[in-house]
Amino acid sequence: MPRTDDARAGAAAFEPFGDEANCLEWLWTNLYAPDGVSAVCRQCRTVRRFHRVTGRRAYACDSCGRHVYPCAGTFMEHSRLSIATWFTGALLVREGDAPPTAEALARRLGVNYKSALRIKNTILAATSGGGPDAALLERLWKDAGAARGAGERSDEERAVTRSSRARDTIRAAACRAFAAHGLPATRVSDVAREAGVSSTMVRYYYRSKDDILLAALQWAMEQTYARIEELREETTDCAQRLRGILELALPAEGRLHDEVLLWLEIWVRIRFHPELLTACVTMSDYWLSFIREAIEDGERAGVFHPVAPPDELAHWFVAVADGLSFRSAVGYTDMHVGRAGELLLGFAARQLGVPVEELAG
Repeated sequence: MPRTDDARAGAAAFEPFGDEANCLEWLWTNLYAPDGVSAVCRQCRTVRRFHRVTGRRAYACDSCGRHVYPCAGTFMEHSRLSIATWFTGALLVREGDAPPTAEALARRLGVNYKSALRIKNTILAATSGGGPDAALLERLWKDAGAARGAGERSDEERAVTRSSRARDTIRAAACRAFAAHGLPATRVSDVAREAGVSSTMVRYYYRSKDDILLAALQWAMEQTYARIEELREETTDCAQRLRGILELALPAEGRLHDEVLLWLEIWVRIRFHPELLTACVTMSDYWLSFIREAIEDGERAGVFHPVAPPDELAHWFVAVADGLSFRSAVGYTDMHVGRAGELLLGFAARQLGVPVEELAG
């Protein structure tokens, strides 16, 4: 059978997201940058703007140049096949009552038998094994279905989608700007420039800098909430889930430690602008609910033996995590991230009646 170029064939077959560049962008936004440009740079240790690297499956930090490869750590790592080919193969394996044969898959994708068999086996193994690859494929199938039905949306629904994307772009840009310059030195025009929009558009969505600060914090928190939801799906181990939630409460390399600094800024503002309080309480209540639920699940499973009611312990855990986070984020010499994590997990283990080794993993 004559072999066609897999990148062309795969991209052409993958109708929901289009060509190879769009597939890479989907992977980038789902794994690293929800708004398409904002991600935590492991070199800078803060949120930065990233841009696509020409000729590579990579994005680079605008500040230090460090590269991030979205395929790394996924089922596509080290593969020379195009992302579009892999995505198309994943959709074809999902279609129908049974996966296609390797011969049929090879014909549909325009690749040889060996490549088609590898794609089929890899996708089936990923979906049956659970974990990050399974979660990624579920999002892929869900978004592909949504993309195929996008043509049926009304003009009003499309307008709402555009508005939502504009807000997210501004919120993420505000997070970057505040992290880089601090609240007092950041102007609305700085946020607009970072977002690539006019100051008029920023003011259309947000009336004041306080509103922008609150929106930036909400954007940062939403990224953390999404990771907690993934933890729920990834594991049924109560200790592992609670450990993951508590670790997300602390600033660390590879995570948005500027979220903690934004909290400090907004807490100062609340004193003079009490109208911000309701939104902050709502965000804090999310943390409480995640921790309380994990404690309750562990108690029901007989894993945890809490010394106090779960609701009370959840408040204690949040208070201790906040204090340790603030000390670590502002640079207390005796409170580096590792030390903060040890103290928090040790405190939690004692309150839950489990060996610290079990909770600390």
